[in-house]
Amino acid sequence: MKYQTWYLDDAMISAAVPTGMAIVDMMTNTDEGCCKITLTPELAQFFLINQAPNRVFNKEYARLYGVDVSLGNWGLTGEALIFDQGLFNSRKIKQLLNGQTRAGAVISSGKSIETYIVWGIDREQQVKMDGGRKRNFGIQLGMLGYSNASVLASTTNALCVLDKLKTDWLETNQPQRISMRWEYWEDHKDEIMASTWATHHGRGKLHPRIACVAAILFSRRNEAACHEFFDKFQSGANLAKQDPILQLREYLVLKKYGQTIKRSGSEQLYACIIAWNDFRLNTSRRLTSVLGKALTYKKLPSIEFSSEYEQPESTELMDILDGAN
Repeated sequence: MKYQTWYLDDAMISAAVPTGMAIVDMMTNTDEGCCKITLTPELAQFFLINQAPNRVFNKEYARLYGVDVSLGNWGLTGEALIFDQGLFNSRKIKQLLNGQTRAGAVISSGKSIETYIVWGIDREQQVKMDGGRKRNFGIQLGMLGYSNASVLASTTNALCVLDKLKTDWLETNQPQRISMRWEYWEDHKDEIMASTWATHHGRGKLHPRIACVAAILFSRRNEAACHEFFDKFQSGANLAKQDPILQLREYLVLKKYGQTIKRSGSEQLYACIIAWNDFRLNTSRRLTSVLGKALTYKKLPSIEFSSEYEQPESTELMDILDGAN
């Protein structure tokens, strides 16, 4: 396996780490070790300049992590920056194997953090780093003892995107600040946990997270009407042929070649909002036609209201949100 060889002169080293020479010297003069350090922006810059070949550096993730550093939301978790044995550069300086995004976050924020470093690791081990299962938000909630943790987590993620990031549902895979989901969860956990009743009403037709998101959005406007909507959706009894709730049920269970058509989360949420609008306005439109336009233009439908209910300050719960698939 071939590696790039780095040639760093004294001027480059002293310019990059005016406050970290002792750390660099300690790593250079010992074969292996570990310790806790203050990672300054200058030292982080040096580590990035001197890192081993790695995956493409993601500036956006570094910037978003840097926001957390700036806000003081970065803790000493015990996860270390990992360095090699210093065999592939002329100065025998240990090169960074793992931790480039964290180093980039420190540079982006302009603030120092406390972290651990480990050096003397065989570079052949780099390909095995970050290969385990991540403790995603759902796993973290489960570790705290919450039941239905995966549903609570996916509902939180979706609402966080819709409410806080002001971006379309279709963009939920975009990078988010690490702490944003926790901040949203802490602010809305009672509302989110209370919404899980909707998963029973939508069973077999709606993805649990979509049922919860829809229940929360609708309950924010009229809780009684929301329960009425989901009760009718669950039973399907005594609904007229053009009833928007019946159209929603039929859309979600429509079959093709004997197999139920799998609807995406976006399609389900858009269809729920359109059916809710017509239910509230006591109108009947062809759901698939309205839905097709919404999906074509990739616009989340606004939520409208009937004059017989309370009048909000605006006829929209949220702005029409732009997005791309």
